[in-house]
Amino acid sequence: MDVVSYRSDYGGKIRSRLGDATDPRWIPFYVTLLFLGIFLATVAALFLGTTVFGIGDDTGITLAQIQEVLFQWELARIVFDTIAIGVGAGAISAMIGAIYAWLLIRTDMPFKRLFRVIVILPLAMPFIVKGIGWISVLAPGFGIVNVFFKNTFGFILFDIYSIWGIIMAIGFGGLPLSFLVTEPAVRSIDPSLEEGSRIAGRGLLGTFFRVTLPLLFPAMFSVFMLVMIFALGNFDYPFLLGAAQGGIDTLATEIFQVIRGSPIPKYDVAGIYSILYVAIAFTAITIYWLTTRKTHKYQTISGGARQTVHQLGRWKWLAVAICLFLWGMSFVAPFVGMLFMSLTPRIGALFSLEFTLANYAELFSIPSLFDIVFNTVAAGFFAGLLTAVFATFIAYTSLKYDRFTGFGDYVSTIPLGFPPIVYGLAIFWLVLMLPGVNDLYGTLAPLVLALVFTRLPHGTRMITSNLIQISDELEEASSISGASWSTTFRKVVIPLIKGGVTNTFLYSFIGSMRELGAVVLLITAGNNVLTNLLLQMYSQDAGALPIVAAGSMVLFLMILVFVLAYEFVGAGKYTAGA
Repeated sequence: MDVVSYRSDYGGKIRSRLGDATDPRWIPFYVTLLFLGIFLATVAALFLGTTVFGIGDDTGITLAQIQEVLFQWELARIVFDTIAIGVGAGAISAMIGAIYAWLLIRTDMPFKRLFRVIVILPLAMPFIVKGIGWISVLAPGFGIVNVFFKNTFGFILFDIYSIWGIIMAIGFGGLPLSFLVTEPAVRSIDPSLEEGSRIAGRGLLGTFFRVTLPLLFPAMFSVFMLVMIFALGNFDYPFLLGAAQGGIDTLATEIFQVIRGSPIPKYDVAGIYSILYVAIAFTAITIYWLTTRKTHKYQTISGGARQTVHQLGRWKWLAVAICLFLWGMSFVAPFVGMLFMSLTPRIGALFSLEFTLANYAELFSIPSLFDIVFNTVAAGFFAGLLTAVFATFIAYTSLKYDRFTGFGDYVSTIPLGFPPIVYGLAIFWLVLMLPGVNDLYGTLAPLVLALVFTRLPHGTRMITSNLIQISDELEEASSISGASWSTTFRKVVIPLIKGGVTNTFLYSFIGSMRELGAVVLLITAGNNVLTNLLLQMYSQDAGALPIVAAGSMVLFLMILVFVLAYEFVGAGKYTAGA
């Protein structure tokens, strides 16, 4: 029996051996079904809570309210700004990632290894921390760069409190993701195509724009859609750089404002916004899914050709300058702004060279700070743990059981359709409506659930990429040796996919500590986290920005430790099959 037919026969035997409901082989499916049930209950709670029940005088959504909210120019402007931010940020990230990856892989520019390592550093900066950093650099009245330009040339360079400021911050902040997605595509390009273009008379730039970029289109479009979907749901940047100062609202900030920024929370209006928000996000995800299915149109067929390295000559230092600029805009600029602001005694004193640690002392004098730090780490840990568990079983269901392949893919994909702040509102209603569950309000449990929803799709794909390489024959050999399915899963499968599981845990842990949008509507006095503390301090007193910057630095250093662990432990030692 050949290998192909053996694997197919074994696959059939796995399916045929699924016995009654107590068969342990059903466990992955049951766990997948459990997650789907929790997700559907959360979605149902959102729609029932906002359309039927309501709170206090709010008796739910009526048709008249829907018409009143949806058919107004103000909402049209908010939707336009939301989509414009997503499209603009996605376009910037896709382009800079392709340029950065091409220069590092296909040219002889110096310091390539250094630029490859430092590109991950922006991952250690939560979005709210980057937002504080950008304010410190480009705020019209006191930003470092703008004060310098105002004093030297009589005008400010750039107003960060604008829609272009939000687009720039998100777009350049997407460099790590863009590079990591685009790098494999750059490496896989057949160099003979570029060589043919050069022989035909095109220069290096002409070849890059006429040959390389078209071949990179699938990867670049994936980056564009991923960053756009993220930007559509992002709360941190639009609130800090738009709603709080610039008067620019997105659907995320508007949902927050009608609940937390209003004397009487308008849950019915938030529900209408949420439904519209989900429709826009699902449209973007559908486009992404449909287009990425057709990437075979851009495949090149060749053997293991060598990688051509373009000789830049005297232009190599320009390449270094370009990479340094892109990385600087992604990390250095907001980091330096945050650092200097945290050391200044007051706003506007950056150029007085009066540095102090008083902001850190005041930060650590907050009575509840250590409880908040504990909540941040604990919520991240449990979210990472649950994400790794659910993702493992969902990935196994998708790959190892033919009849459930579509089901597993569906379960792991649909959470992407809900922006993070919508999860917060949905879980708020879930906790209030379910008998016996409302006691969990004010604990870390609602926060953990929201964080799991936002991290699961990415975690599932990390484990799937590991699990797909494991042959069915390994499990068959264990079964023939007399091991039960549970023993095989624990002693054969899990050790082989420990790289994917470890990476999923670390990625979810780090991402959860950075998250604000998914938890901002679930925060109470007893379950506050660091990202929300920074938001509260800034919202209550913009003059407290130096203290907020000090808190941002503390949060950055905390997360940096885990990012380095992810890079050198998760992505290094614990690789597939190690």
